[in-house]
Amino acid sequence: MDFKNNEAMVNMALCYRNLSNHTEALALFNKALINSPHDSEILNNIGLIFYDTGKYEEAVQSYLKSLDEKKDGIFLTKMRKSSIIWGWP
Repeated sequence: MDFKNNEAMVNMALCYRNLSNHTEALALFNKALINSPHDSEILNNIGLIFYDTGKYEEAVQSYLKSLDEKKDGIFLTKMRKSSIIWGWP
């Protein structure tokens, strides 16, 4: 795989996450984050992996970093809906 192609890495990471292979997914998201350190979607996906694996504090930190990087209304609306689903205030 071309590790300079973030889109391919992110898509592969999403596939691994859907297969519950969180270790591989996290490794690919982290590699993609090296190339795009301010990508809010990558940070959000890393948060989802932490959430899936019960690492809630790490998940919250990743979500907060994601929110810091992207402050548009659509993204915040998605995060608010997610927080309601997860029972966050």
